[in-house]
Amino acid sequence: MRLELFFSDLRPEHQNPASETAIGKVTFDMLSDAAQAAVRAVGQGLLYTSDHDMYRPIYPPALEITHREVDGVTVLDCNGRITLVGGGSAILRETIRNVMAANPKPKVLLNFSGVEHVDASGIAELISAFTSVTNAGGSLRVVNLTHKLHNLAQITKIYSVLEVHNDEAQAIRSFA
Repeated sequence: MRLELFFSDLRPEHQNPASETAIGKVTFDMLSDAAQAAVRAVGQGLLYTSDHDMYRPIYPPALEITHREVDGVTVLDCNGRITLVGGGSAILRETIRNVMAANPKPKVLLNFSGVEHVDASGIAELISAFTSVTNAGGSLRVVNLTHKLHNLAQITKIYSVLEVHNDEAQAIRSFA
C-alpha cells in the first residue's frame, strides 16, 4: 500500500499536491505503525480520540428515520445520507427488518424528501429492502425524490423496479 500525504497552507488554490506552495510530502511507509493505523481508520470513516482512547465515527449518523402510520401504511421519513460510510445503509436495513418483524406483510412508503445522497450501497440496500418486503407479501414504494435522486433513479433504472411517487397522498392511495 502506498499513500502520499501532502501538506499545504490549506487555501483552496494551494490544495494541488503538485503546487509549488505545498509545504511537504510524507509517504505512508514513512509513518509509524500507530500513524499508519490512524490513516487506515480515517480511510474507513473513523477518527481516533485520545481523550477516550478509542476510534469514533468522523461523520454524524448518516441517516435518521422516523416512523408514522397513515391509513395502514408505514411511512418512513428518511433524513440524511443512505451511504456505506456513516452507516445509513445499515440503518435503512435494520429499520426495514423491524417493520417486517412488526407486520409480516407490510405496506412501506419511504419518504425521501430529506435524503441528501445515496451511494451504491444505498441503492443496493433499497433494492434489497424492496425484495425482502415483496417476498414477504408486502409492498414498498418511494415518494418525494429530490431532483438529484430522481436523476440517480433514472440512471440506475430503479424506476423499472420500484414504484416512485411525487405526492405522499397519491402514494398512500396506491397501496389500496
